[in-house]
Amino acid sequence: MITIDSIAHRYGCLPSEVMQRATTWDLYVADIAAQHENWQYDQAQGKSGPAPIPATEDLQSMLDQVRKKSL
Repeated sequence: MITIDSIAHRYGCLPSEVMQRATTWDLYVADIAAQHENWQYDQAQGKSGPAPIPATEDLQSMLDQVRKKSL
């Protein structure tokens, strides 16, 4: 319900219009947009740091596993 309200608010239409016309793609986009807005808010508040960067050794190990499976 909150997502439907959010979509209706964003596009200036009634929730009943969203229910009639929206697709799962619209709901997916609204969910991702909300997550991004929350992340931006957390960044501004200093609650969230940048995404962790994996160690080079870990990345190499993952790449080696993928290459072995593709042969």
